[in-house]
Order: sequence, then structure tokens, then C-alpha cells
Amino acid sequence: MRKRVRVAAGDLDQRVEIEQMIDTVSEYSAPIQTPLVVGKRWAAILPRSGREMERATQPIAIATHVVRMRPFSGLTNKHRFRHARTGRILQIVNIRNLAFANVLDEVDCIELAA
Repeated sequence: MRKRVRVAAGDLDQRVEIEQMIDTVSEYSAPIQTPLVVGKRWAAILPRSGREMERATQPIAIATHVVRMRPFSGLTNKHRFRHARTGRILQIVNIRNLAFANVLDEVDCIELAA
């Protein structure tokens, strides 16, 4: 039996830009990566608990946020989200299509320092 996934009208209340990093050349001919906006979506950004894991004596964050949004074709972990209002950057770690219904994607993210 299939589980129904529904999205209430007010659940996706935050605007995010989907960015892809592209290789460019700086004015000094040095290779750099710059973000290119490839899409915009309404999303729900939910914080997760601040769990951390010790690896090689350095703390590594594990999925600090979950982003729920309508599916975006071609979304991979090479993309990232930028919150349209605050400018916060969320790097994609994992993408799940809930109930395989192609109605809602749930994306695990790590917040990057700006």
C-alpha cells in the first residue's frame, strides 16, 4: 500500500535559490568557483539537533538542516541552497523522494559558514 504524501499550503514558506558551482577564471587568471543560480523554489527549512561526530580529532557536523520542497529535476549533492532572505548557505548531503510519489523531496543539508 502506498503512503500518501501531502503538502499543506503554508508549509513551504521560505524561498531558496538552488546554486551550482561553476569553474571560472578571476581577474588575475586564477581558477575559482562561483555560484550560478539554476532555480528557485519555495521550501520548508527545518533545523536538526546539533549532533557532531569525532573523526580524526576534528568535529564533523551531521546534517544540520532538512529542506522539504517540490521536486527539482536534476538536483544532486553538487548543488547547494541559498536562503533568499538571510543568505545562509546549505550544502546538500542526501536527497530523498518521499513515498516515491514525486510530490515532495526531503533534502539533508549542512550549513556552511559564509
